[in-house]
Amino acid sequence: MARRADPGVPGRMRTRGVLAYAALALLLAVPLAGCLAGTSSGAAASNGEAEQLAPGAPGSLITATPVAGAPAGIVAWRVIYHTRDQNGTDVAASGVVLSPAPGHGGTVPPGGRRVVAFGHGTTGVADACAPSLTQPPLSAVGSTFSLAQQGYVVAAADYIGLGTPGDHAIYVARPAGQALLDVVRAARALPAAHAGSNVIIWGYSQGGQAALAAGVMAAGYAPELAVRGIVAMSPLADLPRSLASLRDENNTGVAYVLLAAYGVSVAYPAVNLVADLTPRGKRLLSILQRECAGDLVTASTGLTEAQVFQHDPLTTEPYASRFAAQGKAVIGVMPPLLLLQGDADDVIRRPITDGVVRDLCSAGTAVDYHRYPTAGHSTVFNASAHDMYTWIANRFLASPAPVHSVCGPVL
Repeated sequence: MARRADPGVPGRMRTRGVLAYAALALLLAVPLAGCLAGTSSGAAASNGEAEQLAPGAPGSLITATPVAGAPAGIVAWRVIYHTRDQNGTDVAASGVVLSPAPGHGGTVPPGGRRVVAFGHGTTGVADACAPSLTQPPLSAVGSTFSLAQQGYVVAAADYIGLGTPGDHAIYVARPAGQALLDVVRAARALPAAHAGSNVIIWGYSQGGQAALAAGVMAAGYAPELAVRGIVAMSPLADLPRSLASLRDENNTGVAYVLLAAYGVSVAYPAVNLVADLTPRGKRLLSILQRECAGDLVTASTGLTEAQVFQHDPLTTEPYASRFAAQGKAVIGVMPPLLLLQGDADDVIRRPITDGVVRDLCSAGTAVDYHRYPTAGHSTVFNASAHDMYTWIANRFLASPAPVHSVCGPVL
C-alpha cells in the first residue's frame, strides 16, 4: 500500500469526517461525540454575516455560536472574528473557543482564565476542511479538550479563508500567525469564556509554522497579550527543505508542493499557478480547491513533480523566493519556546528541525528542545503530552522556573 504522509494529515484522514486532529484526539483517548444544533445552517448563516463585513479592529468578535458535543464540563463556541490578511486587509476568520463550563475548571482568576491558542495541521483549503466545521462537531479540536478540562481557555484558529469567505493562503506564515493572535482577542471578547491576557501559543505541523510566526510578531502586533511561551510540535518551519524532503522521499510529497504553490498564488495574486501546471496538475488543482487534503494526497500518490508542474517551483520563480520567505517569517526573538520533535518523523524530519533550532538560538530565542526517539508525525503528541502540559503549567506560574534552553555553542 502506498505510504500517505503530510504536514498535519496523519494516517488515513478522510474528507469531511476525521480531519488531521481526529488522529491526535484518539491518541488522547478523548470522546468525540455529540451533535451540533443547526450545524450546516448555522455555519452558512455565520459565513453570510462575514460576507457583509463591517470594519473592525483585529480580533473583534463578529459572531459566537454555541456548539454542542463537548465533553461534560466544557462549553464551546464557533467564532467569527476580524483579522488581517497578508496585505493588511480587514477580513473575517473563524475558529473554536473552548472554556470550562460554570462550576468546572476551578475559580476564575481575577484577571481571567489562562489561554492556550491552538494552530492546527494541514486539513486543506476548502471551507469544508475548516476544523470548526468538521463532523462530528468538535472532532477536529478533540486534542485540546484536556487543556479546557485543566482550567484553560482554548482558542483554536481555522486560519484565514478556511471556513469563511476568501481563499486560504496555506503555508504562508504571517497571516496564519495573525489569525492565531486574533482568535485569542476574540475569545477575550466573549464574556462567557472568561479569557484573560496570559497566553501560550501552541501549534502542530502547519500550525507550528503559525505559532512560530505569532511568536515573532506578538509583541508588535498584539502588545496587550502577555504571551508566556510558544509550543511548536513538529513545526513546518523550514518550508523549502521540508517540501524538498517530502518530494524526494515520500510518494505523496507532490501534494504538499502543490498546496504550497497554491498558498503563494493566494497571497500574491499576480502569480498564475494555472499557467505553471501540466494538464494533470490542473486536475489536481481542482481537487485541491474542492476537497480536503486527504483526497489530494490520494489523487496525487505516486506522481512526480514533473507530471504536475511545468517547472520545479522549489528552484524557480515566482515560488522559490516566496517559499524561502516563510522560513524567515518564523525565525526571530520570541518568548521562550518548547519545540517537540519525533526522531522517527518522516514528514517534518528531525535534521531539518535541528537546523531550525540552531537558527532560533542564533536569533536570541530560548529553545527547550525535546526529541522523542520512536515518535512519528502523528504520534508525537502522545509521546510529548506530559512534557507539554508540565511546561505550559510552569510558564503560567507567577514566577515560572527558568526554561531549560539548548542554545549554546553546540546544539
